[in-house]
Amino acid sequence: VFVIESQDRPDFDLDIDPITCFGDNDGRIEFSSVNVVHTPFNVFVNGTHIDEGIAIDSLSPGNYEVLLVDSVGCSVSKQLTLSEPAEMVLSLVPYDPVVQVGSQIELEALSNYPDLIYNWNTASGDYSNYGPNLEIPVFFDQTVYLEGINNNGCIRSVEINLEALDKFKVYV
Repeated sequence: VFVIESQDRPDFDLDIDPITCFGDNDGRIEFSSVNVVHTPFNVFVNGTHIDEGIAIDSLSPGNYEVLLVDSVGCSVSKQLTLSEPAEMVLSLVPYDPVVQVGSQIELEALSNYPDLIYNWNTASGDYSNYGPNLEIPVFFDQTVYLEGINNNGCIRSVEINLEALDKFKVYV
């Protein structure tokens, strides 16, 4: 017969690292403290036994139950949710990629993330951390690439194929 005092009940605290980028499986649950009088103990995550350790890595978004059971069968569980950030949307305007040869156009990057680093790559050069607007002359067909990087290091890329047309023929 075991007499279990309330201070003998197991307990633990968790630190949670959320998902970094949309679609990633890099969530992490780490035990910041474990108080167990009756050792050894077992840890289960969503019903699956895990090896004793201080962290559970490579978690996808979702709901998790962490259960700790000591050697006399006392248990404590905690529920948590690992969320992921919104998917990064990145687009370029203008949407009409056909331009007059020799014209100067302004490309504008639009995103649902306000503080992106914009890296542009054009036929006339690279523009790292340049900002959301780029003005370039168009003398020939070219592809403009844009990479947006948010504060978490998540990357989204888009491109636009510019077609240079000589609409105004000049005959001498």
